[in-house]
Amino acid sequence: MCKACKIEAWTVLFKAKYLKKKNKLIKKLRKRRKRKNANNTQKIDSCKAPLLSLIKENDNQCLQNNGYLFYFSGYNIVKINLSLSPIETEYKTFSKNSDIEREVIICAIPNQLFLCIDCGKGLVFIINQNLEISGTKKTAPRDYCMLLYLEELIYAFTRKGNYYTMIETYDYKKNKWRRMSDVDYDIWACVVFERKIIVAPFRNEYLKIFDPFANSFTYIFRVQSWGAISLLVANDRCYCIISNSFVFESLHRDYWQWTCIGKNWINDDIFGLHLFSFYNDSIYFIGIPHAPSLYEFNLKALEITLIDHLYTWSDDESE
Repeated sequence: MCKACKIEAWTVLFKAKYLKKKNKLIKKLRKRRKRKNANNTQKIDSCKAPLLSLIKENDNQCLQNNGYLFYFSGYNIVKINLSLSPIETEYKTFSKNSDIEREVIICAIPNQLFLCIDCGKGLVFIINQNLEISGTKKTAPRDYCMLLYLEELIYAFTRKGNYYTMIETYDYKKNKWRRMSDVDYDIWACVVFERKIIVAPFRNEYLKIFDPFANSFTYIFRVQSWGAISLLVANDRCYCIISNSFVFESLHRDYWQWTCIGKNWINDDIFGLHLFSFYNDSIYFIGIPHAPSLYEFNLKALEITLIDHLYTWSDDESE
C-alpha cells in the first residue's frame, strides 16, 4: 500500500472513531433522567437548559403613573396633582423642632409608597400617597444627594467634597448599610432602567451604566456636551435630555443603543430630579437648581414645556 493510501485509510478510521465518540456524547447529554417532585413520586423529565427569568414590560413598580408627582424640597415633601387644571400642590412640612434636623430626601418604592431619609439625624420612614408616615427607624446620619430603589435595596449616591461620589446600599428591612463603590466624579443624574442604573456625571462627556450586581461602571456613549443632564424613563425607554443641546432616546428595553430625537428643548441649565411621573403620554419632572419648576415632556409631540414655577415654604414658615 502506498503512503498516500495509508494516510487516507488512517484519516477515515480517525473520523469514524471521532464521530462514534461524538454520537455517544450527544446521546449521553440527551439521556432522560429521573427526578422527584414535591410528593416524592418518580417523574421522568428530559435534560433541558434552565429557563431565563425575563422581566415583563412596564414592570417598573416604582414609576409614578397615577396622576401624582411627589418630590422633596428642604423641610417639605410635596405632592402635585397632575390630573387637575390648574394643578394642585400639597405639602407635608416638618418643623425645626421635630425629629427632622435637615432636609428630607425621598425615593419611590413599590406599592405607590416612598422611603424618606432625614440627612441630619438619620431618621428613616415610609410615607404613603396621603402623606401619612409609618415604619420609622433610626440609622446612622449621612449626607445624601440621590436615592434609588432596585431589587429590594435602596442605592444612595452621596457627594463627598468636590468631584467625588460614594455609593452605598441600604436594606430597609434589616436597617443595614453597605458601602459598594467610590468614584472620582460627581453624579448629578441617575435613573433605574432594565435592572441597571444609568448615571450622568456632572460636567462629564460620557453617559455610563452602573451594574449593581457586578459593582462596575461601563461607558454607554459620548454625549459631546457639558450641559446639565436629565434622565427619565417611560414606555420601556430611557431618555437623556441635555440642556442647550441634544435629546437622546434609547431603543425599546435596550440601554446600549440610542438615537437623537431633538435638540435645544431646554434652554436653561436644568437638572431633572430622579423623581418623575408618567401620566397621559407625558413625563412630568422637576427641574433644578433654580426655583423648583415643573416640566412636561410630551412623548407624542416630542417637546418639553415649562408648566409652572413651584412655590416651596421656607424654613421660617415651618410650624
